[in-house]
Amino acid sequence: MSNTLKRISVIGLSLVMVSGVVVLPAAGQASLQDQIASLLAQIQALQAQLQTPTTSTTFTSDLTVGSTGNDVKALQQFLNANGSPVSTVAGAPGHVGHETTTFGPLTKAALAKYQASVGISPAVGYFGPITRAKVNSLAVVTPVTPVTPVTPVTPPVVATEGSFTATLAAVPSANPNASAGDNKSVIGVEVQAQGSAIIINRADWQISVTNVGAGTTYNPTSFIKKIRVWDGSTELGSVVLDSTNLNLDSSSRYWIRLSGFSFNVAKDAKKVLTFSIDTVTTIDNNRVVIFQDYAGGTNSLRGVDAQGTASYADLAAADSRQHTFKSGGASVLTLSTDTNNPLARNVFLDGTSGTTRTELLRFTAKSTEGASVLRTLAVSSTYTSVQPSILALYDGDTVLASASTANHTVFTNIELNIPQDTTKTLTIAANFPSTGNGMVASVSVPAAAGNSSYRKADGSTGTPTAASAMNGNDVYARRTAAILTFVSASNTYKAGTTGVGAVSSSMDGILIFKVKAMGGTLTLPTSGAVLIGVASDGTATIAATAVAVSVNDTQNIPDGAERTITITANRLATGTGSAAFQRFNLEAFYSNFGAAIAANVYLQNYGLGDFKTPSVILP
Repeated sequence: MSNTLKRISVIGLSLVMVSGVVVLPAAGQASLQDQIASLLAQIQALQAQLQTPTTSTTFTSDLTVGSTGNDVKALQQFLNANGSPVSTVAGAPGHVGHETTTFGPLTKAALAKYQASVGISPAVGYFGPITRAKVNSLAVVTPVTPVTPVTPVTPPVVATEGSFTATLAAVPSANPNASAGDNKSVIGVEVQAQGSAIIINRADWQISVTNVGAGTTYNPTSFIKKIRVWDGSTELGSVVLDSTNLNLDSSSRYWIRLSGFSFNVAKDAKKVLTFSIDTVTTIDNNRVVIFQDYAGGTNSLRGVDAQGTASYADLAAADSRQHTFKSGGASVLTLSTDTNNPLARNVFLDGTSGTTRTELLRFTAKSTEGASVLRTLAVSSTYTSVQPSILALYDGDTVLASASTANHTVFTNIELNIPQDTTKTLTIAANFPSTGNGMVASVSVPAAAGNSSYRKADGSTGTPTAASAMNGNDVYARRTAAILTFVSASNTYKAGTTGVGAVSSSMDGILIFKVKAMGGTLTLPTSGAVLIGVASDGTATIAATAVAVSVNDTQNIPDGAERTITITANRLATGTGSAAFQRFNLEAFYSNFGAAIAANVYLQNYGLGDFKTPSVILP
């Protein structure tokens, strides 16, 4: 019999069972209570022995009487759990569940008992390296059971019943100048889903096509090749229009039912469903195309809600889109002066080679209502001194045609194809001969240029349209030239001195531009080489004598070099009490290549429109 069983048997001998009830003997009751308490403590110790001795604390220091801390408490817990209780008195300090952080005599005695039980010598109750190693060897790590994440249960989506409304979309709008071709938008429907997401999957359209010249309604298949369905830029489907799907009812209305597409609209959202057509590109007369709800029936649009239930809607009876598709013979070629047309300016004339491709005019040619082919272009030119040696018409870097520099000339055999709704930017340039100096030349294209022509898509010929004459600005070709390039400008208002009045207020302007000397050394530009004017309210020019001017540069500009020039200008207020917006302008620049400035040999008072400061209010 084991020690454990023997101890339990002793307890049984001290108890008398009568009718299933434990009865205490009459004599020796107090001493028996002490025995019971002792026996209960032994039972707890025996229960601890039945457990696997473990500790969850790793000890790192020696402990003895007087030591304190959590290590002491952990040691008492270990002793209580391993058959060497610190106290056997229930509820007393050191008893199971009442461990303390103080190492006292009871802890020492319990430790000595444990040391003896495991063969540690000397068993004196000192917790040193040998005992610490033994206890730490019994340490175990309580395994952490991983928690299996619970997959959230998504509540089932309950399909709801829905419906939709349909209205005529603003885009595409009616187009009186539509062009034939592929993917031409003809009608849009704004769909709003209500109560559920909606899928539109069917549409009935009534279509009419009229030949304007003949005044006859045609079978739509004679003009429309295909109908496409769009969700924004995504094509949902298409159908080739032919006799198998185009219907003619008893009222001579042509209509078609489109199905098999899926146009998705989220719950309570709005989207536009768009329809476009591909057409033939060669027609004798304009065609008027009308798309509308099929008037011979109802429920022109069908949608399906989240429950799979179909619902229907119609556009208003008056809702339709009409487009006039122009025939190829109606193409229009329009000429306009380009916004980047060169300003009047100086160019350097090389004494050996002259100049090549000096741009005189930049303009645009736009074809609408069909493609055009520019064939001829009439040009007027003016010049002084020696005329340019040749004029040429360019499309980018490609020479389209060249001509002599007579006062009136015509570029022929141009043959420039300009697709419908495309704009071409063209330039006219000149070559100046080396024999001249101080030549001035310009060109223009008259508004009514009877000798200009273009070919339309149908092969007929027309005259380009121009709202006004396209005029190039003068170009000055010189053997010695100052080339000016605007950089920046500023203007600052300074209030008058207190007590002096408005007459003491002023504006200070700064003009910055680059000057490149070509053909010789440019004498240092001074204040006498520039003429600064003041413009009031953008129109009136105030005398330059009212302006104080200074120039920053102190050196001449060698041939081929470029220098940045800064001009500062100051002007006092008039003191009249009549405030006005005012600014500084560069009115003229004198280029001195050896001649006296006063001679005005190289006066430039042209092409300076950008050389100005912002305006400020000056009294």
